[in-house]
Amino acid sequence: MASSGSSNLPMKEVPGSYGLPVVGAQKDNLDFLHLQGEVEFFKSRVARYNSTVFKVNFIPGNPAFPDPRGIALLDQSSFPVLLDSSKVDKTNVFTGSYKASDDFTGGYRVLSYLDTTDPKHATLKNFAFEVLKRNGRKFLPEFQSAFHAAFDAAESELSSGKNKADMAPLLNQLAFQFLAKSIVNVDPLTTMLADQGPTHLLRWIGIQFAPVAPGNSTPLPGFAEDVVIRTAPLPFLLVKADYDKLCEFFQLAAEMLDMGEKEFGLSREEAVHQLLFLVGMNSWFGFSARVLPNLLYRVGTLGAEFQKRLGDEIRAAIDVGDPAGSFYGALEKMPLLKSTVLEVFRFDPPVLYQYGRPREDMVVESHDAKFVIKKGQLLGGSQALVCRDPKVFEEPDQLIPDRFVGKEELQANVFWSNGRNTKSPTADDKQCAGKNFVETIARFYLVQLFARYKTFELSEDSTLNTPFLKPFARN
Repeated sequence: MASSGSSNLPMKEVPGSYGLPVVGAQKDNLDFLHLQGEVEFFKSRVARYNSTVFKVNFIPGNPAFPDPRGIALLDQSSFPVLLDSSKVDKTNVFTGSYKASDDFTGGYRVLSYLDTTDPKHATLKNFAFEVLKRNGRKFLPEFQSAFHAAFDAAESELSSGKNKADMAPLLNQLAFQFLAKSIVNVDPLTTMLADQGPTHLLRWIGIQFAPVAPGNSTPLPGFAEDVVIRTAPLPFLLVKADYDKLCEFFQLAAEMLDMGEKEFGLSREEAVHQLLFLVGMNSWFGFSARVLPNLLYRVGTLGAEFQKRLGDEIRAAIDVGDPAGSFYGALEKMPLLKSTVLEVFRFDPPVLYQYGRPREDMVVESHDAKFVIKKGQLLGGSQALVCRDPKVFEEPDQLIPDRFVGKEELQANVFWSNGRNTKSPTADDKQCAGKNFVETIARFYLVQLFARYKTFELSEDSTLNTPFLKPFARN
């Protein structure tokens, strides 16, 4: 029997209950999606069971979906087992017990659903690495161009008399423009997609992952939303037209598709679908739904005094006239910038959950006890809870932007990328292939923001995913 530790902690039964068949899962789903919300759902159960390891029904819990029963691992002692490929199987657990039909990806299984033991895992992971490597020189200039287009549009809205600018659609477009121009090497605005790339992606992703979408993801009231999108998997046919248009665009990525064929043995058809998921789901959705709006919102709410402090550090380190050209050389001179990005990633992880199934019976340790976990049992961890572990982080529920300044060792306790932040991904693990890329773009985003503005302000109705800018002056 495998073990995640070797301490003398007491052995205990995993606490909690799945409830009555069907009814128990429905109750947990209702609490998770609508009554408590994701963070409070887990916090309340930690308090109820006096344990960070407990039984839970993950979403989706309707009978049309696979068995939702699992075990939550919610502290920094138990959670890391989910990062250990030698101990957990990641086959088809990208979103927990639910797996979308392969129809959504052209009939091909994409990297996110493959375990490290799958013969194709290393091939597709290396393909992802090579896509990032070969386009590395384009990312910052293309991001810079797309950033200014987005914020020019925001300023235009504000100068037209509006009292706020909705940044969500502009950030969606920003993310798609810089990724498409860098990787496909074509400006989507000049193609059949025009400015509709984000719209097609949102529909494709939204239908594909509807059963595991957060509560209030649609304009429908809670019960109606559950009936419409969580009763059963939604059919690919609903978004086939959107997906076909996206495929048509990604067929223009000649250099990447040639590489997929010649160097990684993929058919050209498969290379299109793998590249589309890599760019559209793994990259674009992460940037547009999490990284860009979250950073704007959190830095906005930290106020003018902090913004001036961060801005002064950035403007002293870079060439304001050429941020893209001076960024890498200036990075080590911007410790507050690096810490701020990592603290936002700790506070609002770009990847919210990790799942896995033990390869054999194993013992998992929390801070307080040991638990026997059976082979094949679904395990899941909430990054939002794990990265706020009070036994690791002081004032864990406070956003402290300089938390990591001078504390490099603390970075190992941030797991947003399905790996410790002090490690880089390899072909043999499940850590996000774009981990270093995402951090670079996140940092560069704030560099662009404070090269352009000294401070900025958000309207009172801003939310984490939907920030609204108020009028303010440029540098």
